[in-house]
Amino acid sequence: MVIETDLGAPEPVTLVAVAPLGPGGPSRAQANPQFPFVVAILAETHLESFDLSVQLSPDAGGQVILVFRSARDVAFVAGQKRMFVMPMLAKCRCQGTACPAPGDPDCDDLRAPALAPLDARAGEEPDLTIERAAL
Repeated sequence: MVIETDLGAPEPVTLVAVAPLGPGGPSRAQANPQFPFVVAILAETHLESFDLSVQLSPDAGGQVILVFRSARDVAFVAGQKRMFVMPMLAKCRCQGTACPAPGDPDCDDLRAPALAPLDARAGEEPDLTIERAAL
């Protein structure tokens, strides 16, 4: 997954958190991210689809949410390295604990995102690696 954002000053992103949707499951976070931010999700033998959420925060504690977005029904392609892009746009900024209501495709959750071959945005090494079993 490649996370892209147009957020910047006056609210710089200092934390990216990726977590499974629903109760349980640990959140994985990275402080002081550079964008595009690449999350490698390793399938091992679990090729069934999964759901995850991404949160951008302006503080290391992650208590304030700048942008929140989910991807549902993400699938793997057996034997291939593929990617999808998760745009986290300033126009989708949360206000306090309220994030934009559904209806704007630029802000809505991604559903079964199209997977594409890796491109230059994926870089050489991921910024964060998650085992599929954790999602």
